[in-house]
Amino acid sequence: MSFNVIQKHRLKTYLIVGGTILTLVLAGAVVFIAGKIEKKGSTSIAPNVPTSRPKAANAGTCSLQFTVTGSSPSPSPSTTPSPSPSVSPSPSVSPSPTPPISCNSSCTTNANCQSGLVCSGASPGQAGSCRNPLCTGSSSCLCPTPSPTPPNGCNNGCVTNNDCAAGLVCSNNLCRTAACLSSANCLCSSSPTPTTTTGTSRPTPTPTSTLPKAGSVLGTTTVFGLGTILTILGIIGFFAL
Repeated sequence: MSFNVIQKHRLKTYLIVGGTILTLVLAGAVVFIAGKIEKKGSTSIAPNVPTSRPKAANAGTCSLQFTVTGSSPSPSPSTTPSPSPSVSPSPSVSPSPTPPISCNSSCTTNANCQSGLVCSGASPGQAGSCRNPLCTGSSSCLCPTPSPTPPNGCNNGCVTNNDCAAGLVCSNNLCRTAACLSSANCLCSSSPTPTTTTGTSRPTPTPTSTLPKAGSVLGTTTVFGLGTILTILGIIGFFAL
């Protein structure tokens, strides 16, 4: 009877010791895993950071070789005979042409006058004068410039829009204002100018990018809590036995 009691007591002691050791091992593993996850969770990982640094390839060695040759003899210069000079014939003297007659000079034909002038008033047995064909009566060959006709004012007669002054159009052969053709004094009645309300444009918000983080704080806390509960249960079981 005493032997059975001793065996049960020894078995109970083994179970308590084994349970305690197993609880401590599990608690240590939980603390170690929680520390690893917490360390990884506090590190930001950029999407474009390389995981390794490539090493530059070893550059091969190169060598240069030079070949030195002896100098070649320079060729002797050849003598080129100088050409004999040729005798060029002397140019013949041509008579200089008679210059054309200037403005208001006497002439017999149009060929005697300068370009752009005509021989005016020439007749058989009587010489004429070189004049401007546009105004043969001018002895200076300068034609008078006609003064421009001023454009017609408001309510004056017209044929086209060019006959009217600036800002007027030709309507029914009368110069009128285009905005009010029926007004004889070209003055339009004032009308309220509509106001245009311009809406205020709102700037488009720029989306911000957030870098992902490795690990999770919630997962670390859960694992750490489970390890603590297992440790407490192991201690309670040890004292209960």
